[in-house]
Amino acid sequence: MKYWHAFIIYLIAFICQPFLYGLFPMLGIDLNLILCLTVVLTLVYDEILPGLFFGPVFGLLSDSLYGPYVGPQAFAIAVVGVLIFILKEYINIENVFNAIFVLIASTWLFVSVLWCVYFFIGSTYSYTAALHDLPIQILLNTVTGIIFYRALIKRVVKHRRDRYFR
Repeated sequence: MKYWHAFIIYLIAFICQPFLYGLFPMLGIDLNLILCLTVVLTLVYDEILPGLFFGPVFGLLSDSLYGPYVGPQAFAIAVVGVLIFILKEYINIENVFNAIFVLIASTWLFVSVLWCVYFFIGSTYSYTAALHDLPIQILLNTVTGIIFYRALIKRVVKHRRDRYFR
C-alpha cells in the first residue's frame, strides 16, 4: 500500500469517526475506526509505516480534539499495533477467523491499556466501568474490521485458483 493511500484512508476515518457516534446514540459507544484500520493494516501489510505510524498519529489527533487527556489513545493504539506486528509471523493472515480473533483481542487490549494509562494518570475510572461497554465495542470493531479486512486482503494475497499459487 502506498503511504499516501494509507494517509487518505486514515484521514477519512478520522473525519468520519465523530459522525458515527450519532448512529448509535442509545449504546453510548463510538466506533473506533482508527483502531480498526491500525489492526487490519498492520495485520495484512508487511510495511510498518501505514499501521504503526499513522495509527498513533491520528490517535494523538483524536485525543487532542476529543479526549480529556492528550496521548493515551495514541499510546494504546501503538501498543496494539506493535503487538500485532510481532505476533503476525505466527498466524495465517488469509484465514478470516484469525482476523476475527485478532480484532477481538486487540479491542480488549486497547481498552485495557487505555484504562491502565488513565489509572496511572490518576483517573477514578474503574476497570469494571471500562469493561462494561466492551462487548458492544468488540462487536462494532470486529464487524468494521472484517469489512476493512475483506476489502484489503484481496489486494495482498494471491488467488487460490492460480495454478502457480503453490
